[in-house]
Amino acid sequence: MFAPGCTVTNWSPAVSLLVIILKGIVADVLRPGKYRINPYAYRVDAFNAITVRPGHVGGVTSLIGKDVLNDQLSDDQRNVFLVSNEMKGVIPEVYDPGTYYINPYMLSVVEVNLQSQRFEMSGSDVISFLTLDGFTVTVEGTIEYGLNRDKASLLTHRVGDMNDIIKKVVLPRARGFSRIEGSKHPAINFIVGETRQKFQNELDSHLSEKCRDWGVDIKSVLVRKIIVPDQIASINRDREVAVQDSAKYEHDAINAANVAKASVLENKVSAFNSGMNLARFEFYKRIAPKINLILSTDEADGLGGLFRAYLPENDGGVK
Repeated sequence: MFAPGCTVTNWSPAVSLLVIILKGIVADVLRPGKYRINPYAYRVDAFNAITVRPGHVGGVTSLIGKDVLNDQLSDDQRNVFLVSNEMKGVIPEVYDPGTYYINPYMLSVVEVNLQSQRFEMSGSDVISFLTLDGFTVTVEGTIEYGLNRDKASLLTHRVGDMNDIIKKVVLPRARGFSRIEGSKHPAINFIVGETRQKFQNELDSHLSEKCRDWGVDIKSVLVRKIIVPDQIASINRDREVAVQDSAKYEHDAINAANVAKASVLENKVSAFNSGMNLARFEFYKRIAPKINLILSTDEADGLGGLFRAYLPENDGGVK
């Protein structure tokens, strides 16, 4: 009886029957279960089953088949990273997430992570370049990337693990692009303006295009910080301080003008005894030049009632 999750391979010595049975490893495997096997004819080895976790694939290497060093192969089968199924070497097919019972003497499976990875361009991995005016600018940021499933075997065999991929594929292209594009602009453009955002967008597009053929999917590029020399940054800081001071002085001037206007308005209200009288005066002053003739009674609720306040009074009342 074998525990679940184990793979069994059969090894057979020479056995003389009516037919000749070859000595060696049997390709078929015995899955978990109970088997009645002649121990004098077979030796059974137990191995753990291969489990590929979600978000990963299994890269497969064939341990049997034609050997490029010993067999006569055609030119198209030589000097290639991936081989066909009947040859010894890394094959293009990969195992999707799941559990597999394979013969470890025939195939070797290595798990490859396809999940998104984040690489921080900081410390010794920052990008530095010279600007158009000869200053050194340092860029810190984050690159999010992942591996293409169909090219996982080729990428890992051709380049290496995740650290090799970022060091040999992604980072050299990011540095090369930054040095070329950074030399086209003066240092001041990387502090303010559209150059900084344009640099980030173009770096994202460049890496996506150049890394796609290698099987690396660039998901996003974020330029978190651009460090310029202090002699350039201080000029920009002084200019920003001047702009803020100018806005402050303008605000103070507006407040002073508002205080003066409020004082004048207060004096006018005092002269007319109330704000209503002042408002009535301003209203009459605005509409009076446009009035040529008024026909109305002198009743209090009529239009003529507006002028009753200006008529002289006598003992009998208003004339």
